[in-house]
Amino acid sequence: MGAKGHIIEWKKPKRKPVWISEVDCQALPNEICIREFYVGGIVYVTTLLDVKKYHKKELAILYKARWKI
Repeated sequence: MGAKGHIIEWKKPKRKPVWISEVDCQALPNEICIREFYVGGIVYVTTLLDVKKYHKKELAILYKARWKI
């Protein structure tokens, strides 16, 4: 995973947020796993968990390119 990189499990809140409908809230999974990592002092978060397939530096380049559009 590398230094300062880890997988986090996010759980759906017990109470439905006011901004989402009951139907949409029920359709969401009870939990999702996300990968958090640092590159150049910036924190990145993704659901692409395979560190061998999705290298953190390559993901950082893609994120930066996305926000230049």
